[in-house]
Amino acid sequence: MPRSKHFFLCVVLFLFVCLVRQTQTVLFIDRAVYRVAMELSYSVLWLKFWYAITWLGSSRVMYTAFIVVVFFIFRFHFCLKSVLFAVLAYGLCNSNALLKAVFALERPVGLASFYPESSSYTFPSGHAFGSVLLFFLIPRLLWLIKAGDSQRPGRAFIFSPPFMLTGVLLVSLSRVFLGVHWFSDIVGGMLWGAVVSLCVLWLYRWMVWMEKSGEGVRMSRW
Repeated sequence: MPRSKHFFLCVVLFLFVCLVRQTQTVLFIDRAVYRVAMELSYSVLWLKFWYAITWLGSSRVMYTAFIVVVFFIFRFHFCLKSVLFAVLAYGLCNSNALLKAVFALERPVGLASFYPESSSYTFPSGHAFGSVLLFFLIPRLLWLIKAGDSQRPGRAFIFSPPFMLTGVLLVSLSRVFLGVHWFSDIVGGMLWGAVVSLCVLWLYRWMVWMEKSGEGVRMSRW
């Protein structure tokens, strides 16, 4: 597993959220935030704004981004290990749906009549999870594929923490303001997204290391 303090911190925080998700304190906070969202949802324009934002965390965007990443991986690292990486990464990026089925918590009814959310379970939020993959994982993974660990992203805007946090928070909050998720759902989704992102990055580095090690062995035998 990734030897990173950030990884273990995200795991611990996610497990903590899972443990307290059904406590009275968290339920009170969820209901209080939901009431605030209801008070702000008097304008159709306001709801349509959040509807446009929430699209960025949809499964269609995630699958499109995943296909782009797999295309570049096969272009630069077409081997059995790259296929294995793609399968493992795909499984990790779909793990949120499994967690929803495990917790089986019902979502709120929603506040926008033009946005009938599906009746799937609510915790952790799939859009909050997907926003972390979109704004954190995908840019860094594409950079690693193109430039490798030897070069840092530098000061590019897309790698800046403000850009990443703004994108993740906007998509995550859109779920609350549309009334289709509780506040604790988006917290859990963001934390699980961070865990999966760090795992996928570690898997890619492992794949590249194994590929280079295999080339070194073949050269020494030759």
